[in-house]
Amino acid sequence: MPPDIPKAYIPVKYSYPGGVFDPNLVEVHDVAMNNVANLRAARKLKQNQLAELADVAQPHISRLENGDDGVTLKVINRVAAALNVPVWELFADPRTEAERLLLDVFRRLPPDRQAGWIDLAQAVLDQPEQDQGKP
Repeated sequence: MPPDIPKAYIPVKYSYPGGVFDPNLVEVHDVAMNNVANLRAARKLKQNQLAELADVAQPHISRLENGDDGVTLKVINRVAAALNVPVWELFADPRTEAERLLLDVFRRLPPDRQAGWIDLAQAVLDQPEQDQGKP
């Protein structure tokens, strides 16, 4: 394990591609790529129910879902076991490939072009449903 990551704690707010910590990627991945809430909701569980299944306190679930630092590996392992998923799936990016591609392209655009994309997306959303998809 790299020396700059404590052994007992990992920041769950960030996704580290390939398991390697690169501080230059943290800003790019500032969005919590934490999939715990999605997995819990898919099983129709409340935070306190998942906490009971994982034998942890409910605030641990909340901190994990909010991407707060300082959640122990023991808690992460218990939550993964309670959800019957591998640990990596707790942090999987739930976005589709198309969403990831759009976001990647959007982030590379200059601010004026980003504003144009946002205007275009809003215009599409503002169209009545029957008009969408028609030239």
